Amino acid sequence: MTFPFHGIEVSYGTEQLWFSVTVQRVYTDIIADNPLTTEVDESTDVILRTDLAVPQTSINATATAAYADTLGARNLAITGLLLASDAQCKNMADYLVDRYSTPEPVITNLTVILNGLSTADRAAVAALDITDIIAVAWTPTGTGGAVSETLVVEGVEYRATAGDIVEISFDLSEALSDQWFTLDDATLGVLGGAYKLAY
Repeated sequence: MTFPFHGIEVSYGTEQLWFSVTVQRVYTDIIADNPLTTEVDESTDVILRTDLAVPQTSINATATAAYADTLGARNLAITGLLLASDAQCKNMADYLVDRYSTPEPVITNLTVILNGLSTADRAAVAALDITDIIAVAWTPTGTGGAVSETLVVEGVEYRATAGDIVEISFDLSEALSDQWFTLDDATLGVLGGAYKLAY
């Protein structure tokens, strides 16, 4: 079902903008202590080795060329993670660069006026609630191309204004398509499954 919106709030945040991401894990094992390459975690007696953990880096050269002059170098290094392999570190670095290397418009709020909508559209808008997923298509005025985002509803506010105008505003955030580990889920709650634990 498609219906028009009245107001929209968009942010172009650069506080989390990384052109290059390096991720390094801590190698954990219960091997003989070597004071040159190991450190003992006194709380668990597990020896933490960093000599075998190869840093994994992902770079978006296009974003670096386009934005580095105006926004400066944006490099993120994450070390000491308890990941299982260097491949997982590389996967995390690739994910973060893909997610945060280009400043993109993020729709954070949408307002719909119920007056003038059909009865079916009014019912559909009024039925939207927190955790519902919606698709929003929007073309910035005067600049840029069309923006289409899949978003999750995080908040709902109802307002009645002068002249019996009824507005509903939705606080929104990006709906990630990744599959995450989920407790008590028959598929995503199985250890060793094809999902992401975090990040």
